[in-house]
Amino acid sequence: EVEPDQEAEAGQVTTSGTNFVVGLQGTVSFDVGTRSHSVKVLEVMDNQVTIEISSTPLVISLTVGESKNVDLDDDGVDDLVVTLNRIIDDKADLTFESFVTPEQAREIEEAAGEAGEQAMEEKTGKAALWITIIIILIILGVGYYVLKKKK
Repeated sequence: EVEPDQEAEAGQVTTSGTNFVVGLQGTVSFDVGTRSHSVKVLEVMDNQVTIEISSTPLVISLTVGESKNVDLDDDGVDDLVVTLNRIIDDKADLTFESFVTPEQAREIEEAAGEAGEQAMEEKTGKAALWITIIIILIILGVGYYVLKKKK
């Protein structure tokens, strides 16, 4: 439980879900996959709460019993499901469930890194080819000019 205006660390959010009870202006830091995020309760009403989820700031409102999918890193893929279970003593009872396990997140990041490295190698190979062609053309041009001048 996070009291109003307090902060807490919740660790890894999993596919089985993690529950937080958070007071007004309370903040909980958590990890989804390999990245850190936080949620801050901005407003608590009788049956609704407004929260800000950060790494890429996103403000959402939930009514009791409602769930919303959230894209935490703005890549077009939902990473998290947020559910407002109930309001208890002016605190939001929230559940967070990750769509991917930490292992899957690491695999995705590794695959993206490898794809980036391959693309860079291809670009480097093409650049070297063009430089070689240009050098050959310069040598041929200079040779032609020297031969033309001798005649």
